[in-house]
Amino acid sequence: MKDLKKTNTIAMFILAGLITTGFFCLLFMLFFVNIPTENKGMLDTAVGALIGAFSGGVVGYFFGSSAGSAEKTQLMNAVSQSQESTPNIVNLTTPQHKVYKSEDEINADLASGVLTQEQANFELDKLRLNG
Repeated sequence: MKDLKKTNTIAMFILAGLITTGFFCLLFMLFFVNIPTENKGMLDTAVGALIGAFSGGVVGYFFGSSAGSAEKTQLMNAVSQSQESTPNIVNLTTPQHKVYKSEDEINADLASGVLTQEQANFELDKLRLNG
């Protein structure tokens, strides 16, 4: 499974590199190479398609919500693996399954003894990931 993930990651970076390189090569051609008039429309279409792929796909993945989602998935996997390897894990569930909306709420419950320090840290991490 890890080999498949590594292969997908490598392929993703290669594809992103090809789209980025193609975008800048066509952009260079658009401005600095003499293109015959009958081929100008085809170059404009290709540049437009690459602009869409570049801005929507490549930039959107690496700098948009997909990057945050990937980080969140990695964090969840790390927590899951640590729970599997630690037989006596601390109970991180919160009382009455409360959903915290701010750090102040978490700190107030920590100060009043409703939460342990471990539970408060867990809730703060969840809040930062989802916030």
